[in-house]
Amino acid sequence: SDKQREALAIGRNFIGTVISKQCGEREYRQDTERGTCYPCIHKAALERQRAQESRILDEAKRILAAEPLFLDVETTGLDELDQVIEIALLDVNGAVAFHSLVSPTVPISEGAELIHGITTAQLATAPRWIEVYPAINTALQRRLVVCHNAAFDWRLICQTNAAYALPEITAELACTMELLTPANDGRWPRLTLAMDIAGASAPESGQSHQAIFDAECCRRIIRALAVK
Repeated sequence: SDKQREALAIGRNFIGTVISKQCGEREYRQDTERGTCYPCIHKAALERQRAQESRILDEAKRILAAEPLFLDVETTGLDELDQVIEIALLDVNGAVAFHSLVSPTVPISEGAELIHGITTAQLATAPRWIEVYPAINTALQRRLVVCHNAAFDWRLICQTNAAYALPEITAELACTMELLTPANDGRWPRLTLAMDIAGASAPESGQSHQAIFDAECCRRIIRALAVK
């Protein structure tokens, strides 16, 4: 009969479909392990992405509201005995709160010199860390300090303190690299990529791996995120 043919057509349309456990709709495509249709999976992924973006923006707002200092250092190398040879601190408006080259007690590695271009000759008349430490300690003490790869920058500051048996500096750290890692598929973004992710414009002067330039990039990342 016509009704039987109609029912058969409806039944044939259901072939290969399953009911999604999440939305209750019949779908042709489904994640069989989770019993969820792909449209629901896609929707959930978008919701997680939006929540993740919201957390990043909220954290950037919190950081900016704390009026932090933005810090970058260049070093003799990457190892446990290496030291700071340039340091820059910028305030939230981009003004230089402190900047200096620093004469180290260990040699600059060839690899580090190739990256930042700072030579031993340039540091011949630079102050030693023990001479700049009081100003740096006063500026950073109990402040929120923002860096790109904060763990590395702070480790090198601590190593340089230790080389002179100076007390550690107490500060709260925030890291733009860690902040934007979730937005880079869980991978640490380089500073230039972090700028792109944040939608921040590059500084008008200077170049990468100069302490003031990199600290300014870090500041622009936070400001760009905080105003979204």
